[in-house]
Amino acid sequence: MPEENPLEQNSINAMATPVKSAEAYANLGRLQSQQEQWQAAIANYRHAIELNPNCSCFKKISAKW
Repeated sequence: MPEENPLEQNSINAMATPVKSAEAYANLGRLQSQQEQWQAAIANYRHAIELNPNCSCFKKISAKW
């Protein structure tokens, strides 16, 4: 019987938890923009702004532009 991987289980649990972090959405948007998934990136950046328009994570993004 294979051993249960606690990291994998934590990842599954995290994916099942609703995300309310502007930084998480901004990071996802950044990843998607690097992969040229523009529409998905824009949607995630917008969601991040809705959650916290003053998030310090936007300073990281704007510094690159």
